[in-house]
Amino acid sequence: MGIKIYLQPAGMVLGTLNDLIEMQGATVTLSDSKQGKVCYSVSLYGFTREYRFSVDNIEKMRCVVRLEIDVMELDEPDKEVMIQRQFALLDSMLVINAERVVERQGV
Repeated sequence: MGIKIYLQPAGMVLGTLNDLIEMQGATVTLSDSKQGKVCYSVSLYGFTREYRFSVDNIEKMRCVVRLEIDVMELDEPDKEVMIQRQFALLDSMLVINAERVVERQGV
């Protein structure tokens, strides 16, 4: 499992996860924004991987994101790489979204 804390509210992270799902051509297997949960599967190199995200607010502008991956054919180091890749995609997309919010506020 991977865990990261973001300086964005849970709603922004969940919205970005939906963009990430669309971008990867993934199939949503569970989506419950009230509970902060989104799961999706992605086919890559002939293997299907399921990613399970859980997003919880910590404070007004912070949230914790947990990510689990369900892949039987991968060992733990390879699972860790897949988790890091998903977080890297999420990180880069959140930076873009945060910059757009700042521009709109005129800061």
